[in-house]
Amino acid sequence: MPSSNNRFCSCPAKQAFIFLCVFTAVSLVSYNHLSKHANVSPNIANCTATHTRPEPERNNLNNLYVSAACFGRLGNTMFQYASLLGIAHSNNRLEKAFYTTNSLLKNVFPTTHSSDRSSECFTKIGEKGSACYDPKFATLPETKNVTVSGYLQSWKYFHHIEDVIRREFTFLPLVANQAQGRFRNLTEGRKSKVTQVIGIHARRGDYVRQLEIGQFKLPPPSFFKKATEYFRSKYRDVLFLVVSQDPAWCKKHLTMDGVVIVPPSEASVHLSLLTLCDHTIVSLGSYGWWAGYLAGGEVVYYNNCVHPNMTAKKGFVPADHYRPEWVGIGD
Repeated sequence: MPSSNNRFCSCPAKQAFIFLCVFTAVSLVSYNHLSKHANVSPNIANCTATHTRPEPERNNLNNLYVSAACFGRLGNTMFQYASLLGIAHSNNRLEKAFYTTNSLLKNVFPTTHSSDRSSECFTKIGEKGSACYDPKFATLPETKNVTVSGYLQSWKYFHHIEDVIRREFTFLPLVANQAQGRFRNLTEGRKSKVTQVIGIHARRGDYVRQLEIGQFKLPPPSFFKKATEYFRSKYRDVLFLVVSQDPAWCKKHLTMDGVVIVPPSEASVHLSLLTLCDHTIVSLGSYGWWAGYLAGGEVVYYNNCVHPNMTAKKGFVPADHYRPEWVGIGD
């Protein structure tokens, strides 16, 4: 007669039941072990498959990300990038800050916060105006990855990390070398007489259309005359280098002594050249703004650029856009 053990093992139903119990127990133990030791961040998970937003634990806030999608031309993207870094720093997220890859910046500056990482599932927070400081960016949601969106054109977002911004906006050698060569060609032969070189950015181009639809006012020739006289009253033997999208207009209207129209070139080379000047005259626009900021020295800007019928004028606050030490001059 077979033993009881043999009878038990010979029953197929009981064998299957025991196998299922053992398999389930082993699976649960393996899952718990892997969950504890898997090196997966909850903050950057691939949420596109589930359409949910992963929420980090409160004790893991140092892993929160902040991003920005840079758009527009060079001056606009510079504001968005600089403001991104300033906002990230204010929220203790500078190391986790990134902007979606933008060739305009990458081909001009050695930016250290570009990435192809997706921010599709981040919480998006927009600005209240294109050229005014929005205090809500100083305190981002504590448990969310965030994308800040907008033009972000206020120096107040990044003034506390000015050294970081200037380092990020150091021109790549290919750009800087071209600008330096052009600068030497424009100033050589006058070096013994010139004491100060003043860069002028005369924005025209697309802003002519903006003037037609009642958005911005372009500075008239009288503004440039007043601005150049301002520097002549302070310095002797001044040279003015004019960068513009409309050199023909400049040749016709900027006929003051000591004015040189810079030949056409890439926008990045022109911007780098303007930063080599001692001081800056800015008509309007973000491109000229950055020329003045990076050059240092004194900056004179056109303070009557907002058209009376401008639809977005509530989003333009001069004190938030222009540095307080800059000098505004009207028509």
